[in-house]
Amino acid sequence: MKGSMTPEAWKNLLVHALTDMLLTTSERRPLVLAVEDLHWIDRSSEELLTTLLNSISASRILMLFTYRPEYLHTWGARSYHSQLTLNRLSNRETLEMAHNQLGADEIDESLEGLILEKTEGVPFFVEEFLKSMRDLGFLRLEGDRLGLAGEVGEISVPATIQDVLRARIDILPEGAKAVLRTATVVGREMSHELLQQLTESPEEDLLANLSILKDNELLYERGVYPHSTYLFKHALTREVVHDSILSKNRKLLHRRAGQVIEALFSRHLEEHYGVLAEHFIAGEDFLKGAEYSRLAARSAHQSGAFPDAIEYAKKGVWCLSHFPDNDETLKRTIDARTTLAGYILILGRPHEAKEAVAPIAQAALDLDYRQSWPAIFGATGLYELFAKEDYTLAMEHLEKVLATPLDNKSSAWHWFAAYYLGAFHAWMCEFDQTQQYLERATSMSEAAGRLEGVAVGHATIGLYYCFQGQLDRASSESGIAQQAAKGSHNPTAQALTQAVVGIIHSSKGLHADAREHLQTAVISTSETAQTFWRSMALTYLGDALYELSEYDEAQTRYGQGIATLEGLGDLLPSWQSVMRLRIARARAAAGNTDIRLEDLRDWRRANRLRFLEGLTARLIAQVLLTVEEPELEEAQRWVETAIAADRANGLQLDLAHDHVCLAQVHQGRDDRKTMRLSLE
Repeated sequence: MKGSMTPEAWKNLLVHALTDMLLTTSERRPLVLAVEDLHWIDRSSEELLTTLLNSISASRILMLFTYRPEYLHTWGARSYHSQLTLNRLSNRETLEMAHNQLGADEIDESLEGLILEKTEGVPFFVEEFLKSMRDLGFLRLEGDRLGLAGEVGEISVPATIQDVLRARIDILPEGAKAVLRTATVVGREMSHELLQQLTESPEEDLLANLSILKDNELLYERGVYPHSTYLFKHALTREVVHDSILSKNRKLLHRRAGQVIEALFSRHLEEHYGVLAEHFIAGEDFLKGAEYSRLAARSAHQSGAFPDAIEYAKKGVWCLSHFPDNDETLKRTIDARTTLAGYILILGRPHEAKEAVAPIAQAALDLDYRQSWPAIFGATGLYELFAKEDYTLAMEHLEKVLATPLDNKSSAWHWFAAYYLGAFHAWMCEFDQTQQYLERATSMSEAAGRLEGVAVGHATIGLYYCFQGQLDRASSESGIAQQAAKGSHNPTAQALTQAVVGIIHSSKGLHADAREHLQTAVISTSETAQTFWRSMALTYLGDALYELSEYDEAQTRYGQGIATLEGLGDLLPSWQSVMRLRIARARAAAGNTDIRLEDLRDWRRANRLRFLEGLTARLIAQVLLTVEEPELEEAQRWVETAIAADRANGLQLDLAHDHVCLAQVHQGRDDRKTMRLSLE
């Protein structure tokens, strides 16, 4: 089964299987899931939590997370989410903690003042400061009263928490410090076997030193010896120790760590590509750093972890910048940058993809390095299409992709080119060419057995049938797309088909049903980082809400759609201008009067897409009809402009809406006969 599925689909299937297992378990008895230190979570695990969070609103599952303030999650707006912020301790709470830590009934005022000054109410600081003061001999017990061993000015009290940790570590035996330094290079968590290989210490000495570190609560042990793993109690401890190692020694330790991992895990090295890349990069072994970064990026891509794939690919490019300057290095850099561009475009970021290939584009042409051309032409063409709206250049570059030989390396770029050429021709209302290109992309997916591509192709064909008013054919295509998306288990295909089904429902006037599909699509496209389709889903969700008279919520959704495109380099200015017109329409319907006709005209002039010409004119007319004192003559002129544009462009669905709008103009004049004629 796995062999016939894409990595992303396989990951999605596993995520949903785990989610179903937890939901089923919660039906038998309440379930509590606690996840600590969420700020260290990897992206794949975060996706699992997000999927589960989307499913638990009616289940008997309580999820508890702990994380630092800098961690940003995406579920804050959910009604079943509550956040408890753990603020700093008050002075009373700090001193109560100090009494418990020190086991003293009474503490001198001078020591209390020092504790409050140095720890600032941070529990970890309180704990480490008191341990340091005790270990350094700065505390003295007289009867039941604990105080300083001297005057505050006479003892060298550490000034910061970093100084506190350094002071505690400095008094450790040399062997324990050496083990601790080695452990910091490995990472936050390390196995006993790995530590033993790295330190090259006799087992008895290693165990003795680890015992000291555990007694001082610098490391925690998990598991049973000799299969133990060790963890740092706090990330700050690791940072302080790691930064204290001389740069030269740190590089050597990282290289050594990489070599030991290669030897220990040679039979399943693919599980450690990312760690190896980090170690060899830190050790400035750029040859191995580049190779393991490439392998880690490929592995992340195959598992559907696209952000990780991008990060490792970028690291590989950086490593190659340290290679000798020759043609071989240049070709490797071209390969690395074009691969990076492909990963980036999966997440819908044409600006970044263009930046990835720009430094090597001319060199690839000069070298006649043809295997890189599809990626370079494709990334450049999509940037021109979505960001610059330079359609002539965009079409030229995408056609160049299709002119290159089709092989395994170029197939994805051929699909991108055919698909977006089809989309562009639809935007220009050239629907015969749209059909040809989209069928070409769909046929490529069918030939390759890629159901997700089949789903996307049929869904998009259905969308453009919808624009032409052919709703039965649109529904038929979307039905095929839904079946293919379901069979693919691919979250991107499923998200896109949900969006198209919602748009078709809205076009049929089924706005409540459309809202459900589009709300699902908004969540799904956000999770799969499909930026353009998220903006589409938000736009049509706003339309459904507008038709349901939920004007404030419609404005919010339109605004989110604009922000989605702006956040990735101001994509599709034409689409943004139409969303601003939609916001104006919703604001007018909600009773807002501060709407300027000149702004509406400016937004319409900003549009460069033919299939939006009639819509932009009709939106202006709808605003003029909705304001407190309707401007009927001006509104009629705009509606007539919309009718002429949509008739010329073959947009039958929009043309029907235009006539409804014209009927509203006549209704405003109380001209019922002409109103009926407009609706016939």
